[in-house]
Amino acid sequence: MQKFKTVDELVSQLQPIKPVYCIRKQSVTKAANFFIKNFPGDVLYAVKTNPNKKILKYLNASGINNFDITSINEIEVIKSISSNAKYYYMNTVKSKEDIKEAYFKYKVKAFSLDTKEELIKQIKELMNLDIDLSSFQLDDLINTRDDLLAKKANERDDINQWFDNELYDKLKA
Repeated sequence: MQKFKTVDELVSQLQPIKPVYCIRKQSVTKAANFFIKNFPGDVLYAVKTNPNKKILKYLNASGINNFDITSINEIEVIKSISSNAKYYYMNTVKSKEDIKEAYFKYKVKAFSLDTKEELIKQIKELMNLDIDLSSFQLDDLINTRDDLLAKKANERDDINQWFDNELYDKLKA
């Protein structure tokens, strides 16, 4: 890979007609460290903003280990550079298959949503439920999803039994 002292030098020598990545490791690292140090909350990097693998590696090496992802492909890219990354599935519209794969294969525990229907889809797919949830109140559904996701995956039968008996009666009341 050719290296250039400045972007102007790159442009004058290569005269590119397609986009060119100009990656400055020190700049990426410095910015990540500054942000981590000065931001009071958890830092999530949105992979869609720059999915370049080198950039992602530099960010991860700088201490960014939480990633806002919007697809299974983005999870796989992050998994290839970090075995202990945490994923936050922030695409508000996800296929049923992607919900299952993200949760069961990649252990994604945080999913965004912006409609009651999306929440119902998430609950049904993650808990393998075959009941109509459309008449439940949104707050009850959110609490239900959070309660169910907190239980271990190997307790699926217990979850379904608990949901069918206790929670179903409570939510329908």
